[in-house]
Amino acid sequence: MLFVALTFSFLYLRYTKPLYQSSAVIQRSATDEGKRILEIEGFEQENKLSEDVELLKSTFLLEKALKNLNLNVSYFSEGDILTEEKYLFSPYHITLLELKDSSLIGRRIDVTRNEDLIKVSFDHLGKNQQFEFLPGTEVNNDFFRLIFKINDEQTLTQNLSENNLYFTFNDYKNLTSSLHPSLNVYALNEEARTIEVKFASNNPRLATDVVSTLIRTFFEYDLEKKSESSASILDFIDSQLDTVFTQLKESENKIQNFKDSSKINNPELYSQNMMNRINELQTQIMSVDFDFELMKEVQRSVEESDRIEIFNVIPAIIGTPYENILVEELKKLHDLLVQKEDASYTITESTDQYKKIVRNIDTQNKNIYRIIESLTSQLSYKRKNLQDRLMGLEAQLYDVPATEMELSRLNRMFNLNEKYYTLLIEKKTQYAISKAGFTMDNMVLQAPTEAILISPNKTLTFAGSIILAILMSFVFLLIRYITFNDIHNPDELKNYCRLMLDFWACCQEL
Repeated sequence: MLFVALTFSFLYLRYTKPLYQSSAVIQRSATDEGKRILEIEGFEQENKLSEDVELLKSTFLLEKALKNLNLNVSYFSEGDILTEEKYLFSPYHITLLELKDSSLIGRRIDVTRNEDLIKVSFDHLGKNQQFEFLPGTEVNNDFFRLIFKINDEQTLTQNLSENNLYFTFNDYKNLTSSLHPSLNVYALNEEARTIEVKFASNNPRLATDVVSTLIRTFFEYDLEKKSESSASILDFIDSQLDTVFTQLKESENKIQNFKDSSKINNPELYSQNMMNRINELQTQIMSVDFDFELMKEVQRSVEESDRIEIFNVIPAIIGTPYENILVEELKKLHDLLVQKEDASYTITESTDQYKKIVRNIDTQNKNIYRIIESLTSQLSYKRKNLQDRLMGLEAQLYDVPATEMELSRLNRMFNLNEKYYTLLIEKKTQYAISKAGFTMDNMVLQAPTEAILISPNKTLTFAGSIILAILMSFVFLLIRYITFNDIHNPDELKNYCRLMLDFWACCQEL
């Protein structure tokens, strides 16, 4: 029994593909020196650790990492029982220049040798296609254009004599879907903001490379995302600066031309208090107009339903009176769009799960539209009220001589443009300092470890086999003992007969 169990254990270990796992630990942190220097709230918002975990284990980021690994071709060696993927250990390498027929994706393409020529063959529409060519030369046919290069002549010859070699062209979405279940990401310590990344594969080198590339891709994408957001806000401020600067120059030229033509240089004839009130109302109206444009930008981003646009518009709302109302709703919409993008890699649009995500996005869009409509109505009412007050104040100036009133109006417009231009310059300076002072101190606390064997466990397998063999032996002996009913000598027969007679006598007495 023990021999049989050990034999089965040996066969299981011999013909089961080994599974290796590599892991790494990263720490997420950020420093906002601009906030400390300027004593203002930082423009950049630090992501929650749960958001980073979801991004790290998403199919979106894994696909980007696999593309960085250049896994458009996979190499295999097929034995009598097991098939091994020869990642980075293949004796030949294929440089794919162009794939003309997409039906070859995922299809097995066998590699053999005919003296000095390399021969590749595959089935296509029920017909076997074969091509022969010299290594190192460009292969161009109706299906693909590639270069077949031999890395190790001796190893290739040995592998061809022992196993069947073949390769496949990969589709990154399918490859991502197949490898994604092997990825495990979780928060290691919330306070320390540490995250552990694990990946398991039958190829130890692939497991280590995927973990390393995934972390590098995550850092690069995080920096790129924040750079895009920063550039978008700075571009918006710059465009406003150009417009206001032009208006400022026009106002200045009008004042100078008016002074030259009317010979009036003293605007002190106007009521200073009245003008201050008018300037204040003009500033408030301009602020309302700015908020109107902001609402239009938010509505446009929501209508496009693009997660990048949604993410970029959020920093523009932060710091405004509408932050508490809109930011959380936009973040919810952004998360739903990310779910929809991730789901598109694994499920079809006809599934209930995908339709549910689409319905949730539509519902969230309607919620945001209702909020924007309510805010726009409030702004319209506020602007009308301010405009009425402004017209009332301006009506009080009708008795002022026309020339002096015109000069005062030109000075007022110039002051407003100057004030708005100065405000934009201040905001741009604050944002630039905050952006420069906000640094991502991402650290790899534990570099991707060399992949270790996690399955099958030899010690556990043999120990389990021995214990199982011992238990089965005891069960077998117990059954044999219970079912034992043989007589080996006359004395046992005499004792048995005596017991039967005694039993029969007892029965008669009863």
